[in-house]
Amino acid sequence: MARISVIVCAYHEERYLEGRLHSVRAQSRRPDQVLAVSNASTDGTFGIAERIGDVEVIDERRRGLVRAPDAGWRFSKTRSSS
Repeated sequence: MARISVIVCAYHEERYLEGRLHSVRAQSRRPDQVLAVSNASTDGTFGIAERIGDVEVIDERRRGLVRAPDAGWRFSKTRSSS
């Protein structure tokens, strides 16, 4: 079976991140890896992601729309080498 990584990008998502991460974990096919990328958030986003557990948290300090997904991709364990 294919391995699945889910990258959740978050910028000031303190209010919604916990529900989003629990939703990812509740899927019928549970992902092999969940990465939460805080994209230079200044609210509590980073702390919430760390508290959830079983989630790899990446603190991406560079701002920009493509920076967070790129950071998640770099840390993904399920990406193909091709």
